[in-house]
Amino acid sequence: MSTDLIAIFDESIGLEPQAQKPSSNAIVQYDDGSAYMQRKKGKKKPLPPSQQAVVEYYAGDKSPNKIIQTFLARSVLIGTALAVFGDNKDQKSLVQNALVASASIEAFLLYWYKIKNK
Repeated sequence: MSTDLIAIFDESIGLEPQAQKPSSNAIVQYDDGSAYMQRKKGKKKPLPPSQQAVVEYYAGDKSPNKIIQTFLARSVLIGTALAVFGDNKDQKSLVQNALVASASIEAFLLYWYKIKNK
């Protein structure tokens, strides 16, 4: 945001420039776009559980237990949302759709991390 517009506005209503007249409600420039880049280094957000499971799987823990747990938890979450907000006519298709949606997300994560860690 440019301060040129603020200066023009201040001049048009007869206010003195900010440098000559300090006030307690001075405008502070803040660039929201760079807020993400200004995070403290060393403090990362934790990965979501499904990503943690895939990263651990490729890091050496070849047990698929965590991947299966996150797959089932996601299936329940998706199935619940489909039951509440979707068409409840056929329970079999509801379960099938939840499992397929969860499996496609899990397959993408496995593929993405395999390609990323080549």
